[in-house]
Amino acid sequence: MSTEAKCSCQFCNGHISFPAEMAGQMVACPHCGLETKLFIPNVTKAPANNPLQNVSVEIKRGVSPFGIASLVLGVIACIFCWIPLLGLLVIPLAFIGLLLAIVGLIMAGVSKKTGFAFPVSGLIVCLLSGFIAVAITGSVAAAFAHGKQTNQEQVSNPGQQATSSAAGD
Repeated sequence: MSTEAKCSCQFCNGHISFPAEMAGQMVACPHCGLETKLFIPNVTKAPANNPLQNVSVEIKRGVSPFGIASLVLGVIACIFCWIPLLGLLVIPLAFIGLLLAIVGLIMAGVSKKTGFAFPVSGLIVCLLSGFIAVAITGSVAAAFAHGKQTNQEQVSNPGQQATSSAAGD
């Protein structure tokens, strides 16, 4: 009683079925007609009583385009947020980056195809740049207000006071 074996042609990868006793012989491939050597492939089977154990599956997530856009807008906002009054112009930029970060976080949570790293970092940088812009502009405005409260005026020349007081007489 012969058992049947299967192998692939070495040239066309066509499947060839043959009796196991013919292994090692050269025959013409039924698909391409070229001489190929019959062989029995080594196939190791897992034991039936031992299901796969210690199998770890690593899921790679892609990069979130919304997260990258958020991070780029946050970095641009962070560059310009240090300018005292012009820094307020980055607040809309940081707000748009904040919205993109939130959309990126939602998409990463729902689709499981993108990671959380870029949306989270974009969210943090956008929040920081908005906070820094408001804090710096507020502190500069408070310094100006404090200067006005102390009634500091420009010192004039004594000669100008004499002429202005003489003119008033």
